[in-house]
Amino acid sequence: MTSPAERRSSPPATGAVSEETRPDPRLRLLVALVIGALAAAFTLYKYHALRDWRTTDASGPASDFDQVRYAALALWRGQDPYAVIGPGRAFDWHWPFFYPLTAAVATMPFAALSALAARCLFVGASTAALAYGLTRHAWHRLFVLLSPWGFYAIHLGQWTPAFTAALALAPGVGAGVALGVLTMIKPTIGAAMLTGVPLGAGRRSRGAVTLA
Repeated sequence: MTSPAERRSSPPATGAVSEETRPDPRLRLLVALVIGALAAAFTLYKYHALRDWRTTDASGPASDFDQVRYAALALWRGQDPYAVIGPGRAFDWHWPFFYPLTAAVATMPFAALSALAARCLFVGASTAALAYGLTRHAWHRLFVLLSPWGFYAIHLGQWTPAFTAALALAPGVGAGVALGVLTMIKPTIGAAMLTGVPLGAGRRSRGAVTLA
């Protein structure tokens, strides 16, 4: 048995991160904003270079976010997203709109933006949030963004960076609630990621979904 004084003076366990070695939050925020701006700039360049920057539908190269953004736009116009999105419809997408209606409601702030502006803002914000969360304990985790998964998610404007950011930014109960809200947008990914949240946090997240 060790005394309280010995426990207090003992070195931290291997792999533990002390407060002194954690990256400074202000520097983390600055780096995250720069990375988010670079991701948004990459999105802008990609669609501008492909002459797709005026696109308001799914013609040509498109982002995975476009379908949900158009669903939000349809709601603003008083239309049924499920009736106007799909092959041969007003928004000629490769498949019908399978997301729950809560996805369109959650993305309605993007409906006021052009397709390109919405893509850039969504990719930039989700990438910045993920970069900030990844540096919670150390800087080396930023290399995740350079992995094939990270580049592919940014390239296609996918939701996975936002979900991963929820886990990284608010571990424990906070992650459960954040993922619970995001699950209402993308149930397929959210439900899978909720399995990795502690039991107490999982109950909180299920409560968030129920309330919505």
